[in-house]
Order: sequence, then structure tokens, then C-alpha cells
Amino acid sequence: MFALPRVFHVSHVVDDLDGAVAWYERVFAPRVWQRSELFGTSLALLAVGDVVFMPMEPAPGSGPGRFRSRFGERLHSLALYVEGPVELIGRLEGAGLRLTGHRGQPLEDPLDEIWTQPRETPMVFEFFEPRPSMADPRLEEPDWSTRYWSDEHPLGLQGAHYTLVTAEEAGAVGFLVDVLGGTVVRRSLVEAYGTRSTFVSLSDAVVVEVAVPEVGDCAAAEDLAAGGAFHAVTFRVTDLDRALAHLEANGIRTHRPAPGHIALDPGDTLGVQLRFTDRAVATW
Repeated sequence: MFALPRVFHVSHVVDDLDGAVAWYERVFAPRVWQRSELFGTSLALLAVGDVVFMPMEPAPGSGPGRFRSRFGERLHSLALYVEGPVELIGRLEGAGLRLTGHRGQPLEDPLDEIWTQPRETPMVFEFFEPRPSMADPRLEEPDWSTRYWSDEHPLGLQGAHYTLVTAEEAGAVGFLVDVLGGTVVRRSLVEAYGTRSTFVSLSDAVVVEVAVPEVGDCAAAEDLAAGGAFHAVTFRVTDLDRALAHLEANGIRTHRPAPGHIALDPGDTLGVQLRFTDRAVATW
């Protein structure tokens, strides 16, 4: 049986990698643990507590490059570590899905990157078996700790969950539960963001929110209309007012859609829907 123990990284397509890394350093003070170029795409891996962002400046004509041409800067895909990739591949292919490797070729090696395809899954996923060669400090450094981001950094980050937007609630939840082995932990009407949401746990460290827009002028509805799928990253924080002060001090426009929630203006976040809350998912 396979397991999806944690997020590998959140892929974020950007126009200028250097500028994006500088933005993340100013706002999140990440641990930059890799910068590289792969087939013309420049990327960086930035650890923010237990979450890793991967801003990437894609090569023209590549899949991410075509994505940027269509959508501009925004969230691209969610990469998850997998234990038991052979079993996962069997489950995905058994569901009729086409899988590709790191260069977009049909998947042959279970130790390659394992990619799902746009429009075949609720959002694009990458799966990857962890290995020492990646030098992920969260896995390879015995003294790795998230304490700096939770206790010292003004954002006070306590964890995160990941939101996809869809009009096909049953299909999206079914994929996460029946194919990826997740468990529904909450269903609720999230008035703060205008969605009917189902929260699915894929493991103790991975929760995905399936959001269906309930009102026409919410950000989720705008993303859905534009063809976006990976909608938002939401951080839980210890002190919402302190987090707000830090964000606004860095020139980021914010609004409070409801008590206990802050949403950032994507115009100030390189196109990413970032949200912060001091509320546990169980109370949404």
C-alpha cells in the first residue's frame, strides 16, 4: 500500500525567479535549500517551516511555460512525497489516468517524477519518492525544526492546507478519497471565501480543501471561470494581528473576509492566493 506522508513542494510559476526568491525571503524568511536549472526551467526550493514553495521560471514551450502564457504568475501544481510509488502508479492507472515523467514522456520508471495530466484530475499533482539525493533538510537533517517560523518569525506559522477549486465536487472528492486514499474530515459552507468546501486528509500532514464557489464574485469563482484549479494555500497562525502587521509592513494589501481570516491581494503575492487564519479547519 502507498502513503502520501507530506508535501514535497508547492509549484509556483513566476516571470522572474530572482525577484520571486527575493519576495519570499522578505515575507517568509525561508531556508533556500536548492537553486537549479532543469531543461531550461530555473527553479528554487524554499522551506517555510514544514511547507516548501518552488517558484519556477519556466522554459518557453515547456508545459509550465505554456501554463504561464495562459494564466500568468500563479500556483501551478502540488507535489507530494509518496512511499510505495509502484502501488500508487497501479491505483492511478487503474483509474484510467495517463501518467508522465519529468520530461513529459509516458511514465516508465516509478522512481521518476510521477505527473497527472490537466483535466484528468481535479488539479495537477506530482508524486515523488523521497531520497537523500534531494537533500531535503526536513528529511535529511536530524536537527531540522520548524520552531523559527512558529515561535520567532512574526507570521507564527503552525501549518497549512491546500485548496483546489472545482464545479465537480463529487468527482474531485472521489479522486482524493477513492484513488488517493484520503479521508473526509469536514464539510462546511465557508462564508469567508464564498465556497462549499470539503476537507480531505491524505495524511496527518496533508489536507486538501475541495472548494465549490457558492457566490459569483468570490476569488474561487474567478479562478474557476479562468480555468484555474490549484486555488490557494492557507496558513494557520498563532497571532493573526501580528501576522497582519508583518504582511502590511511588507507592502501587501490585505482584507479580512470574516473574523479569524486574512486574505492577501494576488497583485502583491506574484499571483498566489495566500490566506491566513487562527482557526482550526474543524471550526471552518
